[in-house]
Amino acid sequence: MDNKWIYFIQGQATGLIKIGQSAAPGARLDQMQTGSPDRLVILGVLKYSRNLEGELHSKFADSRSHGEWYKPGPELLSFIKEFTYKY
Repeated sequence: MDNKWIYFIQGQATGLIKIGQSAAPGARLDQMQTGSPDRLVILGVLKYSRNLEGELHSKFADSRSHGEWYKPGPELLSFIKEFTYKY
């Protein structure tokens, strides 16, 4: 699991942000883009660590729209800006 990433992918039209994990975030973006009418972009990535994705889902639960998709509130956007790497 050392080569996995936590990614933050945003839909440009909806603004919603997906928090997920993948060994290849670019390939995951391509998969998601195929099924989405919304243009998607990777806002940033974090090195994967056990339980981190779940912790982030809990941390931003108040911003959850549905599933693993979150509204782009100030707390989430600030977190992404401060703690993630550009992909």
